[in-house]
Amino acid sequence: MGMPVVHDEIDRLRATARIHRSIGPSLELDEISRLAVRELVDLLDCDACAILLIEGSELKVVCEKGFSRSLGIAALRLDLPPIQEIIHSRRSLATGNVANSSASGCVPRGCSMVSWLCSPIVVDEQVIGIIHVDSGRRDAFSQDDLNFVEYLAGEISVAIERSLIHAQMRDLATKDELTGCFNRRKFDLDIEGELACAASEGHHLSLLMIDIDWFKRYNDAHGHQQGDVLLHRFGRLIKTSVRPQDRTYRYSGEEFTVLLPGSPASTALATARRLCRAVRETEFERAETSQPGGRLTASIGVATYPDDASNCTQLLADADSALYKAKELGRNRVRTYGASS
Repeated sequence: MGMPVVHDEIDRLRATARIHRSIGPSLELDEISRLAVRELVDLLDCDACAILLIEGSELKVVCEKGFSRSLGIAALRLDLPPIQEIIHSRRSLATGNVANSSASGCVPRGCSMVSWLCSPIVVDEQVIGIIHVDSGRRDAFSQDDLNFVEYLAGEISVAIERSLIHAQMRDLATKDELTGCFNRRKFDLDIEGELACAASEGHHLSLLMIDIDWFKRYNDAHGHQQGDVLLHRFGRLIKTSVRPQDRTYRYSGEEFTVLLPGSPASTALATARRLCRAVRETEFERAETSQPGGRLTASIGVATYPDDASNCTQLLADADSALYKAKELGRNRVRTYGASS
């Protein structure tokens, strides 16, 4: 009669070793979650399992097996009493009979869940997610099962914290701290990759080179701190004025670039004109006292692969040449490379 318990313990020890080997090197949250769900499903006699993370007022399913079929979207609300209890107490909840528990009013009609256990994923003393396991059988989970889920929640917490630190470090290496745009280093890497992709797939790649007109005049009049505020707002304006797949970079000083994958010259020109107009129509603090015409403006140069250039160096040079021409013609305008007027 004692052999099954021994086998269970051996299985858990083996699973623990696998988790350390597998989760340890991983820095990607999706991969960590898939590993955790797989181990739980293999070891526990459960009908559904899920890794859920808190996003705003909801629980987002990162990885699951049987969960959406069992509970649907009703379980994703943060205001459910058992979920609130877990978040505030930072402790696990478990029941062998949902009908007689605090979760009784949370189970959707037709759901076969009877046994249920949830363990919080905690980072910096804050619940950021939950491991959910359930079964259609009464008293399906033992104290050892709960202990194992709590252990796994701890492992995931450490892995997620490491993943978040990795993401923060990656942002520090690739993003401009002042504007939130990608930096020059990231631009140099991305333009190579995007052009190689465009070449292999026969697509266009357009580049916008953007310069804030008379920025030195603004900086001299209002100081570097106010100039930094302007750069921050300007970078945010660019990012919100282009498509999600377009990437914005602070190239240097008051100069920004935008890569537009898949955009032919006509689309890039329309984007540049819309952006130029958005800058002109936006109220920037103190611009009225230092900028010509009392408005902040920008000049934009546009170049497109393969129409204007066959490599990254030439594409960048062509966009820069177009920008120089836009400024030479009076600023506050868009110029495409090779335009005759």
